[in-house]
Amino acid sequence: NYTHQDALDASGDPNYEGSRLPGRPADEAYARLELDWSPTRPLPLGPLAAHLWPGRVWYDVDLVGDNFLARKNLAANRVGSRELHGLGLDVTLPWLGLRLAWEVKNLTGDQTEDAAGFPLPGRSMFVTLSYGFGRAQHAR
Repeated sequence: NYTHQDALDASGDPNYEGSRLPGRPADEAYARLELDWSPTRPLPLGPLAAHLWPGRVWYDVDLVGDNFLARKNLAANRVGSRELHGLGLDVTLPWLGLRLAWEVKNLTGDQTEDAAGFPLPGRSMFVTLSYGFGRAQHAR
């Protein structure tokens, strides 16, 4: 996914006319690479693949361009571009349709800010155990 916006101030105010709007990066790109497997689509690991629980593994990257925090586009009010990487694993356990997921966000631990200038956490890890009442997810 790629988004480009040329968000400029068109208010007519000579102090801000033509300035980039605050909190709106001009460019953002997101990409995700995912590999999933199940009994109907096993990994090419021979007999071992038949014993794997259904699941998926993924890597993602979010590239966000720089932006300003105030209408007056001063260097002191600029948030630099960000490059955030993530990694995850999600498996369906063989008991009652439980799913176990492990995810790492901001894999490289960059100390950066969001589009509003709020500091983002460094490397974060999440473990989730979930159960759904809907249709079984074994055949992805």
